[in-house]
Amino acid sequence: MIRLTDMTLAVLDTTKCKTEALVEFYELLLLMGVDRVEMNLTEAQRLGSALVKERTVVRMDDPSKNLEGFSWLLCHEMEVSGICDLSLLERYKHHDNIRITGLGDLILYDFQSEFQKIRRLLPMSAELCPDNGYGCAGAILTEWLMDGGNGAGTFMGVGGFAPLEEVIMALHIARQHRPCLDLSMLPRMCQLFTEISGIKVPSHKSIVGHAVFEVESGIHVDGILKDPMNYEPFSPDLVGAKRQIVVGKHSGLVSLKHCLSKLGFELPAEALPLMLNDVRREAVSLRRALADSEVLLIAEKVRVDHETESISHGYHAS
Repeated sequence: MIRLTDMTLAVLDTTKCKTEALVEFYELLLLMGVDRVEMNLTEAQRLGSALVKERTVVRMDDPSKNLEGFSWLLCHEMEVSGICDLSLLERYKHHDNIRITGLGDLILYDFQSEFQKIRRLLPMSAELCPDNGYGCAGAILTEWLMDGGNGAGTFMGVGGFAPLEEVIMALHIARQHRPCLDLSMLPRMCQLFTEISGIKVPSHKSIVGHAVFEVESGIHVDGILKDPMNYEPFSPDLVGAKRQIVVGKHSGLVSLKHCLSKLGFELPAEALPLMLNDVRREAVSLRRALADSEVLLIAEKVRVDHETESISHGYHAS
């Protein structure tokens, strides 16, 4: 049985945030799919009665202290800068509560073989907390967990660690880990994360970015309208998001037709290519996808121009 620890509250400076925001974020972390939430003693004291003691790890440096009812971590935290330093782990083979940090370069090697080396050097309870120096900490941690190990990371990968929202979703999809998983609270978690840390969530951040399910490219829109699983490994509802088909410089006629239908605007089929050219030109000028109001303005202009041209042709024909 794997064990996943969230270290977000141990990494962030929470001294300036409201206690209410801290409590709500902590409670949502517990719902997100992690087994334990780690924090410093000051956060534990602030959270008080909101803490679920059996799922809370208080980071401590002094083993003489004893907080009744809490898990506690006198962490033998061994930073291993790279694969070449793996042999240094042998000195910790008789310790409990070991966490290995670093090893971001595992992705460059036969990581399954390297996992076996780590297991021979350390007890099974050891946690792996890879750094994100190569942008692959989430992938490394996911593979380690699927191999039966224990691991640690943070929400959004803050602090340079594995982003746990990605790891949890990967485990859910690949191994049906926590089959009843509900991550619809993630948008709220992002709001609280920004409030506590001051860090804005990038719009296209995997899993949690608000624009992750925005689709513009014509071939992608066509595929998603036929079957969302063509491009979406999971439903937007699972993470509290909604799919949005937007029009911009990469859009095709399928995207445009869908958008006009959604807006309740009818345009003759022969006018659609003309409108698509105008849409693409405007999107390039604005350097972004168009808002619904902007699409409607272009549609109305094209409709008037098309009707005027039709009347003109009818006049000359008569």
